[in-house]
Formats: sequence, structure tokens, C-alpha cells
Amino acid sequence: MRIAGSVSRTTIPLSKDTRDRLKALGSKGETYDELVNRLIDHYMQAQTADEEDEIEFDPVD
Repeated sequence: MRIAGSVSRTTIPLSKDTRDRLKALGSKGETYDELVNRLIDHYMQAQTADEEDEIEFDPVD
């Protein structure tokens, strides 16, 4: 997913360490926007899986 030229962009300040950690997670040719979105998607899927794994107990009288 490439960002089209007409899409609004922003700048997010990161420490060099954070930038390097992100870079290490990325694939060759992947933009930071693509990487961050992939990480967000992964996080959201993990959250959904955690919620599905929760066991609900009925209160005991």
C-alpha cells in the first residue's frame, strides 16, 4: 500500500532508537506508513484473539 500524492501526511517525532527498532521490523521496500499499519493490524488481531479466549464465569449463588 503506497501513499498517494494527494493523501495528507504528518510528521511524528521519534527517537533514533525507536526509528531503528521500527526499521528492524520492516521489510525491504516497505514504507514506515505500511509498517506502522501492519503493526496496528497485528495488535488489533491479537486483542480480538485475547477477547475471544476469555472465559466467562457465571456467578455462584
